[in-house]
This record gives sequence, structure tokens and C-alpha cells, in this order.
Amino acid sequence: MHRARPYRVGLEGPAQPPTSTTREAWCTPMAFRITAAHEAPTVDFEIAIKGRQNPMLFSVPKMQYLPRDIADIYAEWFKEQVEKRTATDRICNLKILELLLPEKTYAVLERLTDGELAEIAEHWETESKVKAGESSASSVS
Repeated sequence: MHRARPYRVGLEGPAQPPTSTTREAWCTPMAFRITAAHEAPTVDFEIAIKGRQNPMLFSVPKMQYLPRDIADIYAEWFKEQVEKRTATDRICNLKILELLLPEKTYAVLERLTDGELAEIAEHWETESKVKAGESSASSVS
């Protein structure tokens, strides 16, 4: 990995190590850090399930951080659904959740109403647009 060399702010010439008598400002140039897929921000959900004491919790990556293999599988599946004219919001929402979540979690989500699934999809889409360091509540003025 390439490491950036430190430089003195506002001064020309090669960087010199600081001494106890120098009070120059030293810094390392900040590179733009790309969020790795394995560090992707997530959208978290809590769903009250009838008959369960505690709500079910699950997380999905923000949409733009979907693993490439899952995005490709979903795109191919979606294309087939459109060609067959069988694509509905419900089956599309369930398919992407099926690809991302453990079987047990998906089995519970599969029994949700269309309204509950629509809420998941809408919140996921909204939160996927929120930049790091913001929250959806703070982005509304």
C-alpha cells in the first residue's frame, strides 16, 4: 500500500522531521476513503410480529452497496419477471430480501402484508439516499 509522505503546511521543499524546537504544522494528505462493501452502511429495521414478545430486527445494506453478485442475480431475475409481465412490488421486494437475508428472517417477512413490505421498500430507498453523517430526520427541513 502506498503511504503518503507528510508535508509541512504552507512551506516549500522536502519535509523534514520535526524537532523539539520547531512548532511547524505537520500533516499527512488526506486521501478520499472509499467505503468498502464489507463496511457498507446498513438500513436497520424493527418489525413487531404478532405472537412474538420482542420485535424482529434485521439490516440490509444501502441499495448502492448491494454485493455485485446479488445485484446481478436480482437484475436477471427482474428482467425475466418484466418479460413475463409478472413483476409486482410485492414479489420484487420479497426477492431482493430473499437474496440478502437468512432463511429464517425471510420466512417471517414473506408473511407480511403488502403495506408492511411497501414500508420496508420506501424506508430502504429513502435511507439509501441519505449521506453518511446525516439522518433522515435531519435532512428534512
